[in-house]
Amino acid sequence: MRKPAWLRGLEAGTSGGAVGAADWTSRLAWIFGLFVVAAGSFGLAALTDTVAGMLGGIILVLAFALAVSLSASGRLRSQLDRYEDRAFALAFDGNDPSCHNEHFVGPTGQNYLAVEVYRVRLVNTSARTIEGVTVSLERFAPQGAAFLPVALRLMGDDPNSGFPASRRGIALHPGSSRYFEVIALSYRPSAEVADLTLTYASQNPNMIDSGKRYELSVIAEGRDVGPTRAVYVAWIRSRRLYFCALEDEATHPQRVSLPG
Repeated sequence: MRKPAWLRGLEAGTSGGAVGAADWTSRLAWIFGLFVVAAGSFGLAALTDTVAGMLGGIILVLAFALAVSLSASGRLRSQLDRYEDRAFALAFDGNDPSCHNEHFVGPTGQNYLAVEVYRVRLVNTSARTIEGVTVSLERFAPQGAAFLPVALRLMGDDPNSGFPASRRGIALHPGSSRYFEVIALSYRPSAEVADLTLTYASQNPNMIDSGKRYELSVIAEGRDVGPTRAVYVAWIRSRRLYFCALEDEATHPQRVSLPG
């Protein structure tokens, strides 16, 4: 999402630049208002050649400039406040079955775990519908990738069409939640680990080494709202994939340190 120039201050995690831009825009509105109305008012005063005309022109100049300034400043600050609002709650919930899915295949009694997928839940905590909502992997370590950030797969999106909603963005209504896949592990019938993949909604290379602990930085974005970020960790232990928020790793029952 391309942000307006006056919002560049937010890219560094501060609104100072945007506030300054808003104030300068307000000052320019003052100058423009003074110029336009002064020209008309003093032209009228020159025609009438009266003190009343001069005083009326000055009053009109000040009134118009004040109105323009307040209006411009108010609109810009309103947009800034709207952009800065943290409109999303991004989380992994181990008690939410949609955040962790296990897919078994094979006949009854002989089935085996083929794939397990971990997802994050995104909730619109604002009072309005947000358009163009996407969740992306911003970085991961170790290794990383030069093509990041890349959109992650929206649960229920169409893989045959290349996950169009995941890449284009969705509308998220107030209080609504959607799930986005982050990482998946596939298994062989022998229960041996096969492929560890980052679930991009694209054709970018997504397989990573299964012998490492990874930190995954995820970002949620939408139109006219500030980004929401979270960091998760993933690792394999005893031929199973584990996933949690970075701040919950120390208390995770399967916490393990692997060589990085």
